[in-house]
Amino acid sequence: MASSRLLKALAGALSCTLSSCASTPQQSGDTAAAAVEELLATDRRFAAAAQRSRSSEEIAAAFDQDVIVNTGRTHLRGRDSARVLMRRGPVGTPYWEPVRGGVSADGTNGFTFGYLSVRSDTATTRMKYLAYWTKGADGWQVRVYRRTASPGAPASLERMAPSIPTLWGAAFPDAGEAGRGVREAESAFSARAGVVGLREAFREYGTPDAMNMGGPGRSGFVIGADAIAEVVSEGAPPGPSALTWGSDQVIVAGSGDLGVSIGYINIPGPPAARVPFFTIWRRDGVGRPWRYIAE
Repeated sequence: MASSRLLKALAGALSCTLSSCASTPQQSGDTAAAAVEELLATDRRFAAAAQRSRSSEEIAAAFDQDVIVNTGRTHLRGRDSARVLMRRGPVGTPYWEPVRGGVSADGTNGFTFGYLSVRSDTATTRMKYLAYWTKGADGWQVRVYRRTASPGAPASLERMAPSIPTLWGAAFPDAGEAGRGVREAESAFSARAGVVGLREAFREYGTPDAMNMGGPGRSGFVIGADAIAEVVSEGAPPGPSALTWGSDQVIVAGSGDLGVSIGYINIPGPPAARVPFFTIWRRDGVGRPWRYIAE
């Protein structure tokens, strides 16, 4: 009898080792929330350092060496190029404050978004920003970044609840599969818009707490797939969308539940145009659908 129990125990331990314990229940929500707070604190620390420097160029200090910056016209690559871009932007002292953050189940990928201003003696330039972060030997650094103009001060800087992974601490079996999944989700999103139109596609593929930056004519973020669907379809002709888009590059957490898709939107002409985008995607487990959480 004792021998039988020992064999069962060994079999269970071996099974857990082979599967990386992927079915382990999530750890406490407090632990996941603490991981988000660490990321938000990092964002604020970079903001404070840039403010002390009184130079908007120092925004680039938060960037990874291989950062990708959406300029609105193209994807600029590399910290040095990003620093030059920031130098050419509004001159003055930068201030920014994140209003929401989220992390992957392994705590190595995350995102923040919030409000940014650059103040000089004569003017204040207001913006919104979205950053995708990765955590390595040097801590959290921005891997993908975008900012857009804002017509005025936000109505409120009230923070949103953090985006906490459903399976905190658990690893999905195949990060490569996750990367393919993000690419496929982006392509399917585009294809769906070509069938049902932008409004319905954005409603179907977003989460209830998803964020859209809202464009330069809005001072605040657009929250929720239903609200986003209405905003992105404003002025668009009814019926299937002629826009197409897809991923040129994806970055996905090793836990396989959070990733970012980077590419271009193709606008048919004449004149034809390509507009850079990146979309942050999240899923709640293996076999669950990818849905956009920020874009």
